[in-house]
Amino acid sequence: MPDELCPNCAAVLHGLYCSDCGQRRPQPDDYSTRSFLIDAVSDLFSINGRTWWTARQLLFHPGRLTLDHFQGRRIQYLKPLQIFLIVNVIFLLLAIGNGMFDSRLDEYLKFSPPPQDFTRQLVAQRIALKGISFEDYATTFDHNEDLLRKSLIFLLVPIFALVQWALSHRGRRYYAEHLVFSIHFFSFFWLFTTLTGWPIAFLVDKAGIFPDRVLEPLFGLATLIYLYLMLRTVYAQSRLLTLLKSCVGLAAVTLLMDFYRVLLFFGTYLVT
Repeated sequence: MPDELCPNCAAVLHGLYCSDCGQRRPQPDDYSTRSFLIDAVSDLFSINGRTWWTARQLLFHPGRLTLDHFQGRRIQYLKPLQIFLIVNVIFLLLAIGNGMFDSRLDEYLKFSPPPQDFTRQLVAQRIALKGISFEDYATTFDHNEDLLRKSLIFLLVPIFALVQWALSHRGRRYYAEHLVFSIHFFSFFWLFTTLTGWPIAFLVDKAGIFPDRVLEPLFGLATLIYLYLMLRTVYAQSRLLTLLKSCVGLAAVTLLMDFYRVLLFFGTYLVT
């Protein structure tokens, strides 16, 4: 009797699953309603199980996800890029447009960076050139910024990974390892700011307090603590050195957020 071959990779099948690609051996009842429903439910709970376990490790065990990835314990978690994409979808749906991280044109004209006088001059020149009202220009600007924000946010991850690489150059780690660290960190950062920032911003705004006065120190403290615990878990260095690197990391995140805001303004300005 000839060997049965895997229809996906043409390897010889010796069991229920292909030893080369992992695909299941075709079964006579694959397309029965019962089999279809069983597979669907199994896949659904498998994905959800990994998702919830990944989220738990990410939120409550700083650095464990990254360390497990480095040490090859990966099957129970979502892949780093999967985590980041899911978190960013949550962030864009819940945070953007609800008062969190919304940098509308009128806010650029009131707050730095970039410098308010400079932005006002640029906007006035563009409005005069186009011969339209401020309201019409602001509507188009805000719309274009919403579109651009979703792509530029990914730039923060590789830049922060460069910072971690520079801080740990003696450890002889690959840049890709620091990239995984950066992906996990920003996944936590966006998820934490989304889950805590929006309700807090809503409550303090109702109390008549400017939300940034509460959110900025809250996010800063949370970032410092999380970075410290994450660095200690992943790199296992002394407490003092880890604290110093955490402070540098916090400064880098703050500068990156300012850089992101500046880049977002000028990118939007050029296409509006």
